[in-house]
Amino acid sequence: MLQGQLLRQTGKLSTRRKAIAMGLAVVVDAIQIFVFPAFITGAVGPDLFLDIGMALALMVLCGFRWQIVAGLILELIPGLTLFPTWFALVALIPSEG
Repeated sequence: MLQGQLLRQTGKLSTRRKAIAMGLAVVVDAIQIFVFPAFITGAVGPDLFLDIGMALALMVLCGFRWQIVAGLILELIPGLTLFPTWFALVALIPSEG
């Protein structure tokens, strides 16, 4: 709990947490760019669940940030899945190192 409070106070991630978040973002963006375009889905498809899971994972790793909510909203817009949104979002989060 103390670490979560400290994270909200400083607003910066540890280098380790940012590296984990960056690796996760690269994997999720790669799946969305190279695998999911092969599937034709409606409004509710595997891509939606992957985006929600990624947003939750980033909130656990990075704490609540409005950038994550904005990233999730952007990912819900059709066609923007082909841009590495999660990678760009994690890259913009300040870190301690």
